[in-house]
Amino acid sequence: MVFNLVNEQQEWNRRTRDLIARARPCPLPVNDSIPSVMIPQWHRGTTWARDAARAFHDEVAERVSTGAAVCPGERARLMWIGRGLWFDLDFYRRFEQSHGAVFVWSMYLAIAADGYLRYGGDPLRALAARFAAFSDQLYTPPWSAEWYVKEARHHGVDGVVHLVSEDARGSYFTTRALEAAGIPVLELHADNVDARSADGDALTRTVGDWLDRRVRAGD
Repeated sequence: MVFNLVNEQQEWNRRTRDLIARARPCPLPVNDSIPSVMIPQWHRGTTWARDAARAFHDEVAERVSTGAAVCPGERARLMWIGRGLWFDLDFYRRFEQSHGAVFVWSMYLAIAADGYLRYGGDPLRALAARFAAFSDQLYTPPWSAEWYVKEARHHGVDGVVHLVSEDARGSYFTTRALEAAGIPVLELHADNVDARSADGDALTRTVGDWLDRRVRAGD
């Protein structure tokens, strides 16, 4: 049944999310995890998607067991809040050599782990429940803000880079909640799919300077 296959797929994603959260050092780059999660997500409810999620989990588990590291000299764990920076996915890897900083979290694996699971009852109601609450979990405080804080703590992050878009009105509350929890936050303002909205080199310099001031200060 489609209903059960979706739940099985997200259960594998939850296991994968928890593996990455516990792993020291981080076993894979976030720009690899994003497509590994999102392509099967578009095929939710199929046997292929469930098996793809399981295969992704098994690969991550193997990397953890062998001690694979994105950055062997990992010194700072970062969280990326907001939509993926699709026009420059290499951005996430630019701070590993210079700062030992690794992005360990994006919303794509996390929302797969926490946002889709629905058990029991009418499958149509379960489907509706997934999508009725989806935006609230990502963008509407206090739920969204508290969820991001929970995920930041779960992954042991040292700082958060928050991509603020014009249509996500809860961004202010997300940043404030993280800072209140003692987690440094850098806000970036850019369109995640339009390179004309921001200078890529400037974004890199901004994050690098922030890492020097806020995150590495605790080394």
